[in-house]
Amino acid sequence: MVKDNKGRAETAIFFAFDDYSKHDPAEPEKTLMAAILKSALEDLKKVGAPARAAKEYMISNDRNYLYSFINVCLHLGLCPKTVRALYGMGPKVYKPLVEGQEIVN
Repeated sequence: MVKDNKGRAETAIFFAFDDYSKHDPAEPEKTLMAAILKSALEDLKKVGAPARAAKEYMISNDRNYLYSFINVCLHLGLCPKTVRALYGMGPKVYKPLVEGQEIVN
């Protein structure tokens, strides 16, 4: 019989949940969104078509596409205006986006 640090017997249930960590069912989607954003930011450093496509992606205000720049930023908890400003594509605004606030370039 296994005992805890207070001398009490531990049960199998205790051991089964001892290493439990909260599961986020959206984690795969968030990982994909982070990879999409990272790829776009890396493409900005390139020249030619990849850089143009990345800039076009980042300045778009389209919210209909699930993986649009705006939606990716919002799902990752980032302010699209701030990300744009940090990469030289908009006014330098560092306030977090408030729900319902209009997103403009």
